[in-house]
Amino acid sequence: MQPHSGMSLALRLGVELVTAVLIGVAIGYMLDRFFASTPWMIALFSLFGVIAGFRNMYRAASSIPPMP
Repeated sequence: MQPHSGMSLALRLGVELVTAVLIGVAIGYMLDRFFASTPWMIALFSLFGVIAGFRNMYRAASSIPPMP
C-alpha cells in the first residue's frame, strides 16, 4: 500500500472541516426558516459544524501511522 503524501492529507483535512461547517450552516439555515428563529439555529448549528469538523480532522490525523 502506498503512503499518502502531505498534500493529499492537507487537502483531506481541509475538505473535512469545510464540509462539516457547510452542512451545519445549511441545517441551521433550514431550521431558522422553519421555526422563524433567525439567527439562533444557524449560529448553533454552525458551532456544531465547527466542532464536528475539528473532531473529524483529529480522527483522520490520528489514524496516520508515524513516519519511520
